[in-house]
Amino acid sequence: MDLLDARLRRCADFVRPGTALCDVGCDHGYLPCQLALEGKIRSGLACDVNPSPLDSAKRTIARTGAGTVVSTRLSDGLMQVRPEEARDIVIAGMGGELILSILLAVPWVKQPGRRLILQPMTKAELLRRGLCREGFRILKESAVPDGNRCYAVLLAEYDGVVRDCSPLYAAVGEMKDDVYLAMQQQRCRRKAQGLRQGGDPQAQAVQQLAEEIKQRRSAVQSEENHDCKTDL
Repeated sequence: MDLLDARLRRCADFVRPGTALCDVGCDHGYLPCQLALEGKIRSGLACDVNPSPLDSAKRTIARTGAGTVVSTRLSDGLMQVRPEEARDIVIAGMGGELILSILLAVPWVKQPGRRLILQPMTKAELLRRGLCREGFRILKESAVPDGNRCYAVLLAEYDGVVRDCSPLYAAVGEMKDDVYLAMQQQRCRRKAQGLRQGGDPQAQAVQQLAEEIKQRRSAVQSEENHDCKTDL
């Protein structure tokens, strides 16, 4: 049995073995239940601000027999969650702005040893800027293609270092997957073209960003080719 789609599976890959998992905006509770079935987590908390998704999660828990590991909680973000219940926090399927507001609403997310696994559906750039500004370090990113879209999954933790966030970093962060980099490059090119047609002076800056993403793609490809030769 595998309850996870591609987005949730990529989030699951970032969850540490033996952790206490908190899934914010749990929908059907698939993520904690699947990881409980795999024996990957010691506890799982499925949270949502609305009762209806929690009812769905309870049915998933009952159907999978994960009740000894997974429980549910009516919670506005992390407000009703105890720190010890959330060593690894997954917030997936929301806009980047909402994800950031959920994180900043509780100070204990900045405690040492806590990992954040974030999957924004929109405004990933805003989320990256906010994480840099608030002292969070993005450790790794991975891409999840979905039809004609491609979503980023971010792994982050707090280290207290406020970082500058360039336009390039806001656009692609720590991403190395070419499918995501190509999408962002094409997105910038289309935006620059539209701005030029409207006589907007920002067109040049957006076109420059597209070129910087192109250079990042080349650098990543060169690095991967070098690694392949080293392995041989």
